[in-house]
Amino acid sequence: MLDILMWVLKYIGPAVLATLITHYLTARHYRARKTYEFAERRLDELYGPLCSRLKQLKANGELSVAISQARHEAWQDECKRAPTPFLDHERTFEPFKDSIDYENARFREYTMPLFDEMLEILNTKRHLAFPSTLSFFDTFYRFVQLWRRWLDDAIPGEAIERIEVREEELRPFYADIEKKHAALVRRLSGDRKS
Repeated sequence: MLDILMWVLKYIGPAVLATLITHYLTARHYRARKTYEFAERRLDELYGPLCSRLKQLKANGELSVAISQARHEAWQDECKRAPTPFLDHERTFEPFKDSIDYENARFREYTMPLFDEMLEILNTKRHLAFPSTLSFFDTFYRFVQLWRRWLDDAIPGEAIERIEVREEELRPFYADIEKKHAALVRRLSGDRKS
């Protein structure tokens, strides 16, 4: 009996041990691959598109603020140079009004669709989101829906002022998106700091 046991350990034992080690390493590789693929999906389907739209919103917002400031300063200069009373006010103000109308139209036609797209991405890809990102969903949804209602004339301006819709409330959400995007890029690139 002892001879049989020794024979099994000598000849079959290494094969069983090799099979167990192979199974363990294969399962470990499979789990690592699935984790990598999930991180890839998070980046490709959620955080990449969100971050891209966010960068567009920020760049457009910064440009709009710069234009608004320059327009305000230029109008102040026009008012200082104009005779009193400012008889040609309407004609002089026309290009400034056109600029304001352009910015308002751009907000409706360019900026709001980017917010709508971000909301749609979050709604359809929420299963890929980190919990920290989802914690901002209600604030972001509220912001987008209130602006949408105001642009669609479904809520009076006086009412929306009382609700205080401010983009500053979204700054932590924006920071979370950028942080998660950067972490996923580092991780997928092989950087061990993620």
